[in-house]
Amino acid sequence: MKSTVRRLQLTLLKRAFDHKSRGSINLSKPQKILFDQKEDLIGDMLVNTVAFRAIKQAYPDWGIHVLSGPTNLEVLRSNPFVDEVHVFKGIGATIRRLAKQQFDLYYFNKNRLHVRDFILLKFLGATVNIGRDKEGFELFDYSLSVQGETELDRYLALLKFLRVNGSSNRYDFPLTSVELATAREHLAQRPGKPVIIFNRYGNRRGKLFSRACSVQLLREVDRVYPNAQIILLSPPQTKAETIDFARQLDLSNVRVAESTRTIRDSAALIHCADL
Repeated sequence: MKSTVRRLQLTLLKRAFDHKSRGSINLSKPQKILFDQKEDLIGDMLVNTVAFRAIKQAYPDWGIHVLSGPTNLEVLRSNPFVDEVHVFKGIGATIRRLAKQQFDLYYFNKNRLHVRDFILLKFLGATVNIGRDKEGFELFDYSLSVQGETELDRYLALLKFLRVNGSSNRYDFPLTSVELATAREHLAQRPGKPVIIFNRYGNRRGKLFSRACSVQLLREVDRVYPNAQIILLSPPQTKAETIDFARQLDLSNVRVAESTRTIRDSAALIHCADL
């Protein structure tokens, strides 16, 4: 039933919005490119930084813009390869702000097109829309075929299309000296002990470690590395749950990173950890 409704919805959306005059890319001229990452997925955004760096190094005069959610604004705040981050605040407000930018390229790499995606692709007015496996859609001037299922595979396909060397897969998440010093101070509470960071949480509840699996895993880590300090990461909204989980573990070398408030605090701890 859901698949039938989805096909009907897609047919109606294509009739309403899937129309565009075909544009072409001129790589010999500076381009202003918009990356659509409004879903605010931290892992996906970190992989995107591979493409931001590679494109900026190959084409220093290109403008790299990102449509982001509020969390990933923190991920990109100090990224030297991104010229501007635009926080998604609804379709109408986003179109009013970004249509004035007159983007040359709009890159959309998700599998499924939702209503707001059709509307943004139609009315932001980029010269060229690039998508992944979007053959049969007039809104997309170029459809990239991707060999592989990971987010990195998708971006390596884009880099190849843009004639950019994507030889380095290192992520970029620059942190300030103050952020790193705060993390080191936090870890210095138990000097001389190697630090293992454990993050149970993800963007979707269905992707996190179950409580039972987490208990089993951490007790085994404690058995193999009895001299390590194990720190449990937790976003603010799951702090109470994580503290309760630590009590259930009842291991003397496990503690919760209670001082973390943002993704940057967590990233600094990860940067300074041994594992």
